[in-house]
Amino acid sequence: MMQKVFLLGVGAQKCGTSWLHDVLCQSEQADMGFSKEYHIHDALTLPECARFGGPTLKRLQSLTAKGTPPQPDSKLFLRAQFLTNPTAYYEYFQERLDDPNVMLTGDFTPSYSGLSVQTLNDIKTQMRAHGIRTKVVFLMRDPVERAWSALRMSRRQTMKKNPNYTFEQNEFDQLRANYNKPSFEMRANYSATLSLFEQVFEPEDIFVEFYERLISEDVIDHLCGFTGIAPFDADLSTQINVSPKTSDIPQELAREMARHYGDIYRDLATRFGADTIKELWWSTQFVLS
Repeated sequence: MMQKVFLLGVGAQKCGTSWLHDVLCQSEQADMGFSKEYHIHDALTLPECARFGGPTLKRLQSLTAKGTPPQPDSKLFLRAQFLTNPTAYYEYFQERLDDPNVMLTGDFTPSYSGLSVQTLNDIKTQMRAHGIRTKVVFLMRDPVERAWSALRMSRRQTMKKNPNYTFEQNEFDQLRANYNKPSFEMRANYSATLSLFEQVFEPEDIFVEFYERLISEDVIDHLCGFTGIAPFDADLSTQINVSPKTSDIPQELAREMARHYGDIYRDLATRFGADTIKELWWSTQFVLS
C-alpha cells in the first residue's frame, strides 16, 4: 500500500505556490486543510517571521477575555493551538489523511524556505511518527522578477488596507532599497534552500520546478506521480495573486540586482545547466556570459 504524503511547500515566494496549491486542491485525493499557508514552523523558529504567530495568539486571548472565544474548529483557534502545541499540527494533518480516499495533504508556506536543518528534520520525524511520508516542493523564478513581484504585492496589500496611503518612494526606488534586505534575500537564496533540503530529504522526495514553465499538464502529471495521487484533469487557467506590472524595470536596476544575486545564478547554472537558466531567466544576461 502506498504511503500517504504530507507535501511541504517551501516556496519560493511569488513563484507560483498559490497557483500550484489551487491546482492540487482540485484532486479528489487531496485534502490540504483549512489554509494554504499555515505559518507555524516559521513563526516558531524564524525571528523575522514571529509576526505570523504573535497576532494570532493575542487575538485569541482578546476574544477569550471578552467572553467570546472562537469555536474549536475555527481557523483562529486551530492556528493558535498549533502554535502553542505543535503536536496538534501533526495530528490535524493525520486526520486529513484518515479518509481512505485521501492520499495527499500539505502546508504551502513560502517562508519555510528559510527553515533550518533541525526544523526540517523535526517535521520529517514527527510526520513519520504519525505514519506519514514528508515530501517537499520548491519553485524558483528569475531572482530579479521574483523580488520585483514581491515588492509589487507588498505595495498592493498596503493600498488595499489603506487606499489613501502615500508611498515615500516610487516603486523602483523602493525595490532598490529592499532587494538586498534579509527578508528578500532569504526568499531568493535558492541555492541555500536546496542545500538544506538535500541534507534532510532523499532526492526522490524533493520536487523542484521553475515558475517560468510551471503551467503545464506535463508538470502537473509529474507532480501527481511524485506525490502518489492519480493524474486528474486540472483547470490550469486560474490566475492567483497576480501582481500586474505598470512599466518595465530599469535595466540598470535589473543589472544591479542580478549581479548582487550572481552566486545564485552561477550555482543553479551548475545544477540545472547554463542553457536552461539562460532560456528561462532573461536577467542572466547580466551575470552569465
